[in-house]
Amino acid sequence: MRSPMPPFTPTSTTATSGTTATIPTAAPPSLWRLLLPSRALLLALVLLLFAELAVRLLVPNLGWYEGLSSFTQWVDRLRYELRTQRPDTWFLGNSVLAYGVDVDQYAAETGHTALALPFGGATFQGEIAMLEYFLRRAPVAPSNVIFCLTKDDFNPNGERAFTSRKYLEFDTWRGLSFDRVFKLAGSRNTIMNTLKSAILRRPTAAAKNPSEPSFQGVIPPEKYDFMARLMKDYAFDPAPFDHLADLARKYHFSVRIVLVPVARAYLDFHDAARPDLPAADIHAAASAAAAAHSFAFSDFSRAFPDDLPSFSDPYHLTALGRSRLTSLLASACRFSLPREEGAWHTEETVSRPKRLVRQGRAP
Repeated sequence: MRSPMPPFTPTSTTATSGTTATIPTAAPPSLWRLLLPSRALLLALVLLLFAELAVRLLVPNLGWYEGLSSFTQWVDRLRYELRTQRPDTWFLGNSVLAYGVDVDQYAAETGHTALALPFGGATFQGEIAMLEYFLRRAPVAPSNVIFCLTKDDFNPNGERAFTSRKYLEFDTWRGLSFDRVFKLAGSRNTIMNTLKSAILRRPTAAAKNPSEPSFQGVIPPEKYDFMARLMKDYAFDPAPFDHLADLARKYHFSVRIVLVPVARAYLDFHDAARPDLPAADIHAAASAAAAAHSFAFSDFSRAFPDDLPSFSDPYHLTALGRSRLTSLLASACRFSLPREEGAWHTEETVSRPKRLVRQGRAP
């Protein structure tokens, strides 16, 4: 009976002077060595980490914002401007603010520094959420906060309520995104546009808020559908006023609610769709909610409804309309006390306790 074969062991033999030497082969690499990245991969990771750190240092400290590529970078830009300019007046709003107020003209006419913080498609509630985000991080709290709104910004059921979710969730774990975690990804357009500027030797950023052709008085079909979505299941929501009042008490700033000018077609569109809740009633409700919290209130919604050259569409202003609204605001927002006191001097001002000490916070 044949005996079993012994287990095979790989060896290497070599003949030397008539004898045979057995040399064991090298052992297979361990699992740990297989999992270790190659030197090339390690070098790439180090370079990527270096680039990420460089962007985190350069962008917020040098104001390097050539061609914004993400909402996160837009927020970073506003934080940079708040830190470097330290304005005493903050403007909050959506696109009606971006096209409606010239902060440089406002500063020239009032003598007070101002900065606009617009957030596209935001409701009043969404704007307050972003206000709170900046209040927690700005080195200096504002003396005055001005909201520029239309009646659709109070509706918790319309199109803007849907787009405002990212603003409501931005300061929570739900607001985390790839662009927010990795600044290199969020700044990709800044990097590319800066390189293009250097190569082409000319700026690549678009003009700031260019004026569009004036409104013709007739709502186009695409705008008609969008405006219908803005006022879907319309209801006036007073809850954001309570939240804003809490912030005003905590950070010691005055508040003004401004209804911006709109074209007559905008008001007629709403009244035709909701005769049971006309625009005038909504404006009255906003005024009452503001008065309940001692907020100043300015209704400019019917300031020049038939002056079509002042509008680019039913509720956005041209350069002419922007200049007119800014002058109206400057006339309404006169301060009787030093800006550290933050009190409004207008016929609408409600008496408030004098603030003696301003709350300070670390940047």
